[in-house]
Amino acid sequence: MNNLVQSVKTSLITHMPGMLAGMGIASFASATVVAVTATPKAMRLLDEKKKELKKDTLEPIEIVQTAWKCYIPSAIMIAVGTGCVVTSLKVSERRGAAWATAYSLSETAFREYQEKMVEKLGEKKEKQARDEIAQEKVDKKPTKNVDVLQTGRGDVICKDLATERTFTVDIDDIRAAEDYVREQIESGIGYCSWNELYFQLNISGTELGEELGWNADHPLREIRISSCLGADGVPMLAIDYNPRPRAEFWRVDRY
Repeated sequence: MNNLVQSVKTSLITHMPGMLAGMGIASFASATVVAVTATPKAMRLLDEKKKELKKDTLEPIEIVQTAWKCYIPSAIMIAVGTGCVVTSLKVSERRGAAWATAYSLSETAFREYQEKMVEKLGEKKEKQARDEIAQEKVDKKPTKNVDVLQTGRGDVICKDLATERTFTVDIDDIRAAEDYVREQIESGIGYCSWNELYFQLNISGTELGEELGWNADHPLREIRISSCLGADGVPMLAIDYNPRPRAEFWRVDRY
């Protein structure tokens, strides 16, 4: 039963843009049919109004005041259809951005890692190379105190290298968040979004965080922690993900 529910849920999420677009088109078509059906009633009301006012023609405002109620269902359907189409476009746009970002995250991380390892060819200093990459990223975009998100957990400044967001953290919370992602993947759910990890660190999610994540076929093996120095020489941490999150993580059978 759980597998069936999960399968239905995955299918709904995957095909959401198409379903919303279809609902929008259906709403527009229904609005047209309802409007056509309501027209005879509206015409009768207008004829009665003419007789009541003893006029051959009505003013525009009188026409609206007399017949507008007949077209309420049609107007509601148009509003619903518009909402569905707009939402469909937003979801599609967000997923497109997620794919582009996921590719960029993976491609950039690989290139930086490869370049650093070439410099140290023959030396087994992978951790040192990652720390140097983290320090270079911190140096390229120094963190200002006003940009640090206060989580209320720990007083160590930490920079997420994937999003360049900076926040206060307790290192135990990082490991707890890592364990949480693994638990979600190993449970019947089978996947975990990037935002869920952020929530464990007591920081807000992002739009892309809903579209990127990990699953049983693409699990989070480790949150890599590097020690760095901020612009003012204050020790700070930098985190990255191995592997970084990917798009359509809820489709476990996709990969």
